[in-house]
Amino acid sequence: MNGEPRDHRSRCRGRLGVTLVVALLAAQAGTSPGSADEADTLIVGAQADELSTGGNGGGGQALWLHPLRSPGKLITSGVSYFTLAGTQWGYGRAGLSSPAGRRLSLAIDLSAGRGRTGGEPFDYNLYKGQLSCELYSKRLYGEAGLQYVDIAGRRGSVASAGVMLIPSTPIDLNLAYYRAVSANFESEFKSFRASLNRRRARLFGGLSLGNVTPEVFNVVGAAGGARSMEIYLGAEIPVREQKLMILGRHLDLGESGQRSIVLVWKVPLRPRADVEDR
Repeated sequence: MNGEPRDHRSRCRGRLGVTLVVALLAAQAGTSPGSADEADTLIVGAQADELSTGGNGGGGQALWLHPLRSPGKLITSGVSYFTLAGTQWGYGRAGLSSPAGRRLSLAIDLSAGRGRTGGEPFDYNLYKGQLSCELYSKRLYGEAGLQYVDIAGRRGSVASAGVMLIPSTPIDLNLAYYRAVSANFESEFKSFRASLNRRRARLFGGLSLGNVTPEVFNVVGAAGGARSMEIYLGAEIPVREQKLMILGRHLDLGESGQRSIVLVWKVPLRPRADVEDR
């Protein structure tokens, strides 16, 4: 890399392209699909959950990443299924990331499905978009996002604004602020994420504090409180051409809490050269 930071567009795709733990935060620092010159990739993940009020759960996801011929463009598609304390929900996903100008990049992620709790069905819809802008020499970026939530009766939009700082090649830092707008729930919180990239592993972690409805964290069927805290730590380890990610997470919702362990396996499907030769 000759001392220069990695392309921010690949980082943006990683944060919006893979959500294996929570719909909003953990995956934003936890996985990175990579740049558009990589192969088609399959990502498979599984997680185990435990509620402090009693009840266990878990789930899994499978996601396909397909780089397009146009530089910087990537499409994603996948399916997910989760169960927690007698509540089940599943959904399909589709996404697109693309340059939107010399300094801009855009990422869109759409999830739609159904669930059931207490014998009653509910809708699961989550639509997200994020615009990123390079502010200074590939080391400082501004980010603005908006997501629409329609999950188990919780409906409304959550807006976000933040910055990403890359002080050196192996380190990136992200600070963001989220607030519900035009919603039938309250949600306002701040998040901090950090990642350290080494040759043998990528270490990452994050912390969020504020007032969060559980559905915003992809937790359906748990009681929420006025104050919430999330903390997670993980590592992504290369295994030949593949990558294994291990992540631990604790979510304190005030009236209840959740602990999660997540395993994610990233498998290139074929060399990029094979795609270009077709």
